[in-house]
Amino acid sequence: MNKFFLLIIFLSSNIYCQFDSLIFYKQMRLIGIPQDVDASNIIFPLGDQNKDGFDDIMFYDCSDKSGYIYMGGSPMDTIPANILHFYDSLYIGGAITVIDLNNDHIKDIFVTTLVTTDSGYRHQGPLRVYYGGDVIDSLPNLTFNPPPGIKGISPIILKDFNGDGRNELVLYDSNLPYSSKQYGTFYFYNTASQFDTIPQYIIMGDSVNQIRLERISSSGDINGDGKTDFTLHGTIGPSPPYDRYFRSFYLGNENFDLQSDEIFYQDEHTFSVDYMRIINDINGDRKDDILIHDYGFYNYYYLNAILHGSFPIDTIPDVGLNTQNQGISLYQACSLGDVNGDGFNDFFSTTLNFGYRNVKLWVGGRDMPYTWGDVANKTWHGTSDGFGRTISNVGDVDGDGVNDILIGQILYGSQPVTSCNYGWIYIFKGDTSVIGDTGAVNVKNEIPVPDEYYLYEPYPNPFNPSTTIKWQSSIQGHTTIKVFDILGKEIAVLINNELAAGQHQIEFNAEEYKLSSGVYFLNIKTGNFEEIKKMIYLK
Repeated sequence: MNKFFLLIIFLSSNIYCQFDSLIFYKQMRLIGIPQDVDASNIIFPLGDQNKDGFDDIMFYDCSDKSGYIYMGGSPMDTIPANILHFYDSLYIGGAITVIDLNNDHIKDIFVTTLVTTDSGYRHQGPLRVYYGGDVIDSLPNLTFNPPPGIKGISPIILKDFNGDGRNELVLYDSNLPYSSKQYGTFYFYNTASQFDTIPQYIIMGDSVNQIRLERISSSGDINGDGKTDFTLHGTIGPSPPYDRYFRSFYLGNENFDLQSDEIFYQDEHTFSVDYMRIINDINGDRKDDILIHDYGFYNYYYLNAILHGSFPIDTIPDVGLNTQNQGISLYQACSLGDVNGDGFNDFFSTTLNFGYRNVKLWVGGRDMPYTWGDVANKTWHGTSDGFGRTISNVGDVDGDGVNDILIGQILYGSQPVTSCNYGWIYIFKGDTSVIGDTGAVNVKNEIPVPDEYYLYEPYPNPFNPSTTIKWQSSIQGHTTIKVFDILGKEIAVLINNELAAGQHQIEFNAEEYKLSSGVYFLNIKTGNFEEIKKMIYLK
């Protein structure tokens, strides 16, 4: 029985797998101070640098403060094509981004630096740009000074705020200029055909009225006018506890007007204004959407929901997401583009589940989600330290026409916690076998099934006291369904006989077996097929 238990933990076996084809794997030293690690600190999708039809990517290794550039391919090369050394870049992330600044339609690498004085004091150093292309020079192609009076900055990229077809470069300093007052300042640069190294526009917090502006959390076109909008979170009042929390939305416009267009104050709403994140258009209406926490519109195990793009923003959810009582991290939610080839944007995020993270993916469509019970189309179950602490889009690195998926594992390290820990990068292949919006019929509640067998996610999960187990087979065969506890002990035999082809379901009631709350494993075998699902019983 111990052998069986190890199979569950380390293999999570599934003969028919979707989004499980691993096309790139690399061990690195990765930044690991926060509980979750923002992918923008360590993972940098570069687009197609050498115009060979494969997207490329750079990883920041904190052990030698260097960027390792890997070129896409089929197969993807595991030897870096280039290494850029950023020895004086900021140590704890937020120091690097990618943007086309020289107007050649290839992403460039933008890096902030630190300067250390003889007395050991560190302050913001020059800003450097490495132009992208077939060969990236080890020396910066452009160097310029940061705005005067800053303390420390992190770069942010907006797709196109003013509709000129160019991405916007924004630098954020948590302080006011020439001050240690942490009310926040945003510096917007003109990225027209000739990049201007002097910021053109500024947004600042207000120290008199104690209004603090936090970093821009997400951006997208929520009103469908072709210009990128952005949102940021802020507080009003003295340092914690603050008097008020708010979220501001700024609509893109030709005049670069940076007055907020809509503000949500937390004390005026029952939903969390902090947890609102713009994601790429999920339903094909040409408006980007907003991911939020559900606030009473769906069953308790639906912890998240989607607002379809609109302005003014309609805060009544349009789509409920059955996260199976595992709240997805909105800070980690990531738009993927199209990973299943149906023409709709998809997204994924991490969830926290009994100490280990899971990663859940939903494919887009007009009537998404296309699953039984509105659960995620795919869940990668974390069974080891640090799995899913960072996730990212990567574009199409293998050139098959659909985007691929990156999940990172970063160890927490020993005590005291270090900021640079061992980690692994996994890139999974996009999968056109996953059915989303067919464009011809409403396929809601249909699940893509393999030729022989498919096991649905138990529903609900977590459950109390019962859950429905549903499976489908296209052939007749002997089937066993058993439940095991986390130690590998057999708890129940639910099915052990010959079954006809077709769809079947059975109810599992934990009270009948006098079970305590915890994690249990469902094991199904038929012929050469075997699959395992994790279930959580919460009294």
